[in-house]
Amino acid sequence: MTEKYGIDLDDADNEVYEAAKEYAEQQELSEPVTSEDIKFVIEVMKKEAPCDETSIKQLFYGMNSAFTRLPIHHNVNSKKSGAGKSYDLVLVAEYFPHKYVLPLTGMSNKAMLHEEGIDVIEDELTGEIEPAGQIIQSLKIRINELTAAAEKEQDEARKGEIFEQLNNTNIELDDTNKRIQKLIILDNKIILLMDTAQDSLYNALMSLISQDIQRDQKYKFVEQSGRSGKFGTTTNRFRGVPAIFTTQVIDDTRQARYDEKNRRFVHVNPDTSIKKIDSAMDLIGQKYGLLPEEYDEDVVSSGDRERARKIVDRLVKKLINHSKPFKPKESGTKIAFTKSIKNGIGGDPNDVWRMTVMDRLMRYLIIITKINMDSRPRSIDTETEGKFFPITTFEDLRETLQLMGVASSTLRPYVVEWYNQVFLPAFRDLGGEPNEFKVNGIPIEKENYVGVNYNQLAEKTSDVMHIAKPSSDELHKNYLYPLLNLGFINKTQSVVDRRANIYSPVEETNIFTMFQNSQDFRLRITDPSLFPSRQVLEEHFRRIVKYRHKEGDRSRYKLVDENGVEISVEELIDKYFNNPEICFFTEGGFCGDNLTDSYKNRQEENAGRYHYWEPLYSQLVGPKNPQLVDNWRLVPQTRLGLKHVQAAIVRTNEDLTSENDS
Repeated sequence: MTEKYGIDLDDADNEVYEAAKEYAEQQELSEPVTSEDIKFVIEVMKKEAPCDETSIKQLFYGMNSAFTRLPIHHNVNSKKSGAGKSYDLVLVAEYFPHKYVLPLTGMSNKAMLHEEGIDVIEDELTGEIEPAGQIIQSLKIRINELTAAAEKEQDEARKGEIFEQLNNTNIELDDTNKRIQKLIILDNKIILLMDTAQDSLYNALMSLISQDIQRDQKYKFVEQSGRSGKFGTTTNRFRGVPAIFTTQVIDDTRQARYDEKNRRFVHVNPDTSIKKIDSAMDLIGQKYGLLPEEYDEDVVSSGDRERARKIVDRLVKKLINHSKPFKPKESGTKIAFTKSIKNGIGGDPNDVWRMTVMDRLMRYLIIITKINMDSRPRSIDTETEGKFFPITTFEDLRETLQLMGVASSTLRPYVVEWYNQVFLPAFRDLGGEPNEFKVNGIPIEKENYVGVNYNQLAEKTSDVMHIAKPSSDELHKNYLYPLLNLGFINKTQSVVDRRANIYSPVEETNIFTMFQNSQDFRLRITDPSLFPSRQVLEEHFRRIVKYRHKEGDRSRYKLVDENGVEISVEELIDKYFNNPEICFFTEGGFCGDNLTDSYKNRQEENAGRYHYWEPLYSQLVGPKNPQLVDNWRLVPQTRLGLKHVQAAIVRTNEDLTSENDS
């Protein structure tokens, strides 16, 4: 690194070396990592896993969160072994500096609690710590000085005083040794558990990764002294939290602490579609069958991979540097529309899972903002040196919402999908009538309760998911057992076939999902006053600039654009917050007061980009003379990010007028 900036340190002393090293680091930190750089990195990764874009993004953002105060833990799982869990994990981790990544084939329950650390002494009054080595060294020096003084002293009275001081210092040294604690730093670490972890390991990690307190966490255990052989209590203290990634296939819903684990680990589900399998087989053949030069040409070049690694390395350094001034659990970002997000999450007000969804969404949003901070506006704290808060934009939220389609799930996403799209429809197909066993059309036996059996569920699964009819074992292990264990469905012994069971939902409602339409990852605002309109955003940001500097002569926080140029609140909103429609919508479409001025000027241009709009302005109706179908206009819509054309229903002003008249 220093050679890059023309610094020769071969003959430099330590002081010069440290100064030059600091200068080189500052120079490197000043080089921006742009949003285009981040897109390039993800595109390079996707070349070796083209069907797992969502999984790659989850893992990439999660690993980067290790270098912030809010790490995001992930559990990579799938229905079947061999779906690519470890492959995606290793693929993404390979782009991070190896000194931060710890891949493990296994770990005992308490291994992390006994990592190498630094001996420290805690001040019992203030709770502050300082290195034990310095304190012990000074006491030992004092003991040597007193011992030498006692040997030279001729006066018996004076010698007695010295021996008393020597005795007290020895007692203080013994007491200090007993108070030594081992400080284990867990910040800036990515831990990969490459095989299914033991339940006892999760039990040991739960309190550590929960970040319930902002101070160091402590772990006390009994240990035998190497010197005296006596048993005593030893304390290890932990600072920071690593980002932990686990892999798992087997159903873990029977675990006693599954709910806690489910809250703290975000599900990652590699794609298992026919397209994914076909693509993966191609890659396997290319990996083993091509020369390195051919692989570079046909799949991904070594030059692109090296460039991506350098971008990630620079990004990691920037994240570590940005996080230094912040305490544990502090985000270090500025988000202006959190109330809009809360309103848009929806769901049953009594559902505590909504809190977990909000926490996950905010953590993803924070790390995505930080990763793109060199392309984002900032709020700079002028009372500090270098402390700033990158400001989250709607582009960051849009990327977050696309991940939350998977990350908001209470269960593994494929189980939720099966329950909502297969189980509930199959149950409703019964029309409230119990199954009957008939011979020649004559009822012979009838179930006592309404419920679906294996054959009905297997046939429905095959029809809806377009796969071969699953076996009884596959259906139970992948779907029914997890739903039974977590109390989403009931089972009753069948009267018609006493060897089997019938199943019914505990509540005939969908399992929580943030988005009712899997093609539209936007939040529905039910309270118009919470829509992030220009007025709402201006009021929010004006609150920041009113805070005064401690000297009282200026504002404490300064708004700047991505180039460091100071901007006003109006300029901030005009430049960065003119497109709320990419993340939010309302029941009746976008009201005039809910649109920024610049967006109103772009309505017709953008009308074809966003799914399920119901505009209230004539200029948003769409192309001239669209086909009228049942008093509704069918307007071609291109879904953002896809090449194929879909259709959406858009009401016209005339339709709305006739509805109001009626």
